Amino acid sequence: MKYQIISLLALFLFLSNTILAQDTIMLMRGKRLTVSDAIVGVNAKGDTILTYQYKGKQRHKSASKIFSVCNASGERVFYTQEFEDDLTINQMRSFLRGQADFRKGFCWWAFAGGVASVGAAAAIPPIEFDNKISGSIPVGIIVPFGYLGVLMKTTKSEEKLISKLDFPGDEYYLMGAQYAISQQRFRSGLLGVLTGGVVWLTISAIND
Repeated sequence: MKYQIISLLALFLFLSNTILAQDTIMLMRGKRLTVSDAIVGVNAKGDTILTYQYKGKQRHKSASKIFSVCNASGERVFYTQEFEDDLTINQMRSFLRGQADFRKGFCWWAFAGGVASVGAAAAIPPIEFDNKISGSIPVGIIVPFGYLGVLMKTTKSEEKLISKLDFPGDEYYLMGAQYAISQQRFRSGLLGVLTGGVVWLTISAIND
């Protein structure tokens, strides 16, 4: 029993040290990475480079693509405000936190809507013309592209949802969250449009 307790204590200390050794990188594209052994260095060109372990592999990333690195000793910020119109460090931190918190998940409804929009486009007959050159104009193709344009806008219901979360009074957090939502919606919609387009072309080729 005594040796079991010692083993459990040793395991606890090992896990504690492992957790404490982990670093959190906030990328400028609004993504968090949990890494280990993050080391700042300079390459032969004089560029600041961050070297770290991620998913069992050693990675390298330019400091220009990183906002900050947080570890047990604190936070090191690489982002700098170059111009007056740029966001300050605190404003950018809030913006990226909002973006990181809402970048996860897959918008299945946007994907399904993309496929449906291509289906609607396929159902619209082309406009035939016979002037100097005979042919047709596939006007239905406007539907999927119009659908993607609509997806870029953040809806009022999503704004209300975001405002009830952790930072209701932080406009830059909200801006980051809204940007992440619109990007996710657009990517899912684009995937839906592309998938629907492949299905459309495949069916057309079979029917021909």
